Amino acid sequence: MSLAKFVDDVSVRVTGPRKDVEKSLPEVVDAFIESMDQLDLEVSRGAPGEVGGKTVALVSHPGLKDRVKPPLRRRGIDVPSCARNLGVDFQGAGRRARPVRAKRMRALGWRARKLLGLKRSGARVLQVAKVGLKPMVTYGMRCLGLPPSIVHKLRRVISASLPGQHIGRSTTLRLAMYGCDPQHEIAAAPLAAWASAVWDSSSEPEVLRLAWRRQQIAVGLAPSWSKVRGPAGACIMSARAIGWK
Repeated sequence: MSLAKFVDDVSVRVTGPRKDVEKSLPEVVDAFIESMDQLDLEVSRGAPGEVGGKTVALVSHPGLKDRVKPPLRRRGIDVPSCARNLGVDFQGAGRRARPVRAKRMRALGWRARKLLGLKRSGARVLQVAKVGLKPMVTYGMRCLGLPPSIVHKLRRVISASLPGQHIGRSTTLRLAMYGCDPQHEIAAAPLAAWASAVWDSSSEPEVLRLAWRRQQIAVGLAPSWSKVRGPAGACIMSARAIGWK
């Protein structure tokens, strides 16, 4: 028997003026890799000049992304626009993407069809939808929120899993009768998460202030879920959804 040790989800943050970050980021990466080597831990990355592995770098400015990409690629590290982090989409500079969420929504469609097939065979599937499909879709909603289109799909799936015929009937009333409407929980989640971060001082106040200002400019002036980049934007859009200003 051989034993191995693994360290997962390690993050290193470099902040400061763009020129300073451009200079120090490769040096920080080298120092981190060296420190892991001293602990006999191999960093998951590609061969020199070829990106690969799980290690990626996300930057907040498009110009900086272009400048740090060549030195990081020489170290086998990619600089994508979005990456998976703790099970959710982590957005950097560049085109907005939600690959993790998109994959889960495809899985929702496939599993919902299978669930409805079981219901037609006489099975009771509501509990499966509540403890299986709902958590799959809502995971990470405290951080990124959920746009109305996804909330609508989830509500329809849960409504279809309820006993009886759902076509032609009120989704809202059916969900209310069985106490399984996820809409209120989804709308409140980003607001509660942001309030908790402020109240508990679990995040640096300056980081929260800067994130809120940037998303207020991007989302507050022209509201759209497509502009949400993180908790601040999700909080703003969720507040608008319930009529808060």
